[in-house]
Amino acid sequence: MPRTPWLDLPADLRAAVEARAGKVDREDPSDAGINSEITSTLHTVRGRVFVKGSADERARRSLRNEAAVSPHVSALAPRLLFDVEAGGWRLLAFEHLDARPIDYGPGSGDLPKLAELIGHLQQTPRPAVTTLPFERRWSQLGDAGLLAGDALLHTDFNRANVLITQERAYLVDWAWSCKGAAWVDLAFLAVRLIAAGHHPADAERWVAQIPAWKTAPAEGIDAFATLHLRLWERAVQREPRPAWVELAATAKTWAAYRGL
Repeated sequence: MPRTPWLDLPADLRAAVEARAGKVDREDPSDAGINSEITSTLHTVRGRVFVKGSADERARRSLRNEAAVSPHVSALAPRLLFDVEAGGWRLLAFEHLDARPIDYGPGSGDLPKLAELIGHLQQTPRPAVTTLPFERRWSQLGDAGLLAGDALLHTDFNRANVLITQERAYLVDWAWSCKGAAWVDLAFLAVRLIAAGHHPADAERWVAQIPAWKTAPAEGIDAFATLHLRLWERAVQREPRPAWVELAATAKTWAAYRGL
């Protein structure tokens, strides 16, 4: 999605933000995220805030979902400072982190922090506002019934969404959060580990340190791997973005490892 600089946002939206955060002196744009028209760190007279926002109707719905779940995941993510709508836009502002994207690679020193973060995620109760069933999201790919459950899911573990500080890991961008089997998030993580260079067996061993994986039905994991491959193969057919091509190749590697 094309990016909009801070100064090109509607004047009433900028005024609403500055009324809460203070006058903006400088913007540091980010290329993270593909569903927002602005993702930037704003330097204000009161400090730094991270903002994301869009005028696109579908993106605004995702931002609404993220705003609703954010108060319930404050132990896992940067704190939501405010949520404003003006000029046809919706914009969320979060506390700023001095952080970098995770290194998922074999031997990475970030992996213990990731394990601690995922342990906390798995113990976080699903808030009542999170009602979309994950199996419904994937229903157009095939039978996703084995992925159903009542756990809080994040579902998007790309590197930019797992941020590492000196002390810990944070999980950001809850726009796609939903409910489903707790092990589904671990399956998404296994894919990211494989993409980063882990052998599929090693990736599955890593996620197996989380209890939900040990009780996941093998046929459920196979169903996830099959549908996940179908998802990215269809995405690449529509538009062969390099990141999507890589995910499709990773999904194929994992599915082949599982004999699918």
